[in-house]
Amino acid sequence: MRLQKSLVPPLTRTCKIVSPAGLRGGSIQRLLQSRWSSSDPFAELFNAAEPWKPPQIIRTGFTQSPPWKSHSVEKDDLPLKYDSQDAREMSGVESLPAQKSEKLGYMTEEVLKRWGRDRLPRDMEITDPWINLIQNNEPPVKTRTKDAIRRITPEKSLRMIEHFEPPDPNVKGSKPKLALCKLVVKREEYQHLKSVRTRRIFERPPDPKILTITWNIGARDLEVKLKKLIKFLGKGCKVDLQIYHKKNGLPPSMEQAIELVKVLRSRVVDEGYRESKCDGVVMGTMLLTFTPNQNYMNPDNPDYRPRKSPRAQKFQKVLDSWTAQNFDETVENEER
Repeated sequence: MRLQKSLVPPLTRTCKIVSPAGLRGGSIQRLLQSRWSSSDPFAELFNAAEPWKPPQIIRTGFTQSPPWKSHSVEKDDLPLKYDSQDAREMSGVESLPAQKSEKLGYMTEEVLKRWGRDRLPRDMEITDPWINLIQNNEPPVKTRTKDAIRRITPEKSLRMIEHFEPPDPNVKGSKPKLALCKLVVKREEYQHLKSVRTRRIFERPPDPKILTITWNIGARDLEVKLKKLIKFLGKGCKVDLQIYHKKNGLPPSMEQAIELVKVLRSRVVDEGYRESKCDGVVMGTMLLTFTPNQNYMNPDNPDYRPRKSPRAQKFQKVLDSWTAQNFDETVENEER
């Protein structure tokens, strides 16, 4: 042990006197931890009623780098002043000045924007000291993030559903809203996202279609166009039918043009669809817009016709099988 030159003579002289205290040190240990008094070196040694205690040091959380850049769950996660439920924790926080929630590790909306990801944090990416945890479909419970991370297994993952919202400074008595997280099973979450993606693709509104015919179209060609028009409407598509006069073509008569418009409208109405828009003039350029009814895509509607494309049928089979499997599992769990 190396000592300063100013302390060598008196400290050596004192240790010679109290050395019989024992192997553990006793008074020697208190002497080395106490301050040296030049007036009476033995008064502090023998008159001390209690052993010396180091001064309390209050840690103020993160001081060097932002918490969302480098964070470890082993660091001091000091809760917010209004989040502390324990009076003993509260005593060390009340004396500190007001700090921003970002400096304490809470991931606000601004922090997530700087994070630059298209999803919310998960697992070790969550730096909030406190969160509201949902587990086993129970109501959310306020939990330390450390304790929630300890529950992560290779089969389970901690996912953030809603980010932290600080209190509104313009509203008196406003309180913060902790981040809402959920402990999910990875396999179940994957199956759920897959079914949602499949349903979204199946229920996605189809693209609008455009058909063109001339005023002097023949009966056979008109029948082909009408079948194609009904087919597009049966898939739920909006169809824009444009009627125009072909250049250098035979000029049709007014009676023939009026009869063509009547046939188109009557055929569409008979199939259960409607005409939503009509622009232009007869014998010129005319645009007719046909759409399904407003509740046509509702399965409860008797006139509902699902899309018959192979891709839609494939997605529907996957969706039906997944729904049936979940229904069977639910029935088995209820019977148990």
